[in-house]
Amino acid sequence: MSVAIVIDRHVTGTYTVTRADTPTFTGGMVGSRSESNFTIDAHVQPASGQDVRYLLEGKTVTRALWVWTRTALRTGGGGEEPDRITIDGDVYEVSHLENWSSDGPFYKAMVLKL
Repeated sequence: MSVAIVIDRHVTGTYTVTRADTPTFTGGMVGSRSESNFTIDAHVQPASGQDVRYLLEGKTVTRALWVWTRTALRTGGGGEEPDRITIDGDVYEVSHLENWSSDGPFYKAMVLKL
């Protein structure tokens, strides 16, 4: 049985992801950015203190969670902003992403409440 099927069986809910579109540039200036929302099914668990080693230095974090999902999420970089996920009314930012697609299509993301 693939890990992805096990994750599907342990989904803790459906969550809303907010993604900023890639910015446009006009005359070397960043144009307006729009956002889109979509939902994902995921399994969410608190991250341990040892797991928090993935945090970016200098960030103040009040809570870190692991999110397992079949949906690829963005961590930011290359002109993109990280995806934001609303979990139980709180907004979290995707900080770290592991692609585990070789064991069935799924991703493991660390999200941070800032």
